[in-house]
Amino acid sequence: MDPLSEVLSLLKPRSAISAGLDAGGDWAIRFPPHEGIKFNAVMRGACWVAVEGEAAPQRIEAGDCFLLTRGRPFVFATDLALPAIESPTIYDAAVDGIATCNGGGDFFLMGGRFSFAGDHADMLLGALPAIVHVRDASNQATVLRFALEQLAAELKNRPPGGALMAEHLAQIMLLQVLRLWL
Repeated sequence: MDPLSEVLSLLKPRSAISAGLDAGGDWAIRFPPHEGIKFNAVMRGACWVAVEGEAAPQRIEAGDCFLLTRGRPFVFATDLALPAIESPTIYDAAVDGIATCNGGGDFFLMGGRFSFAGDHADMLLGALPAIVHVRDASNQATVLRFALEQLAAELKNRPPGGALMAEHLAQIMLLQVLRLWL
């Protein structure tokens, strides 16, 4: 096996597709610290991502994917000058895993989290920046777009075996983002 495959095999990643965010107008949402790695993909619209302790926020646009690797609190916002609402305000009212902010329609993001059953997760997480950002324009983004489209279909249509398919697609996306970062 190659080194990346060996590391990921030791870590035994498990994914959980947690939720989507459908937002409209101007908004800002603050998220608490988290375990593991958060994976997010913007399907429509754009926003800023500001991670606590990082100097510069990053602009994330439709087709982009990103990992949040350090477990730090973060903010998603169309305008970082807006007062941020706490994420439970809208996620506690999510319907079928989709939280809606300001009526939705302008921005859609799918997100999940990877936890690791292996003992050496710090080895991987310590080597990664706080945000691993893969832009839609990258040559390798076609694999991610395919996986995202399939993942969205699995979650929306809930076919037999859909949960297992979503789990494997999420792992493919994690591996592809890590490949691109390397």
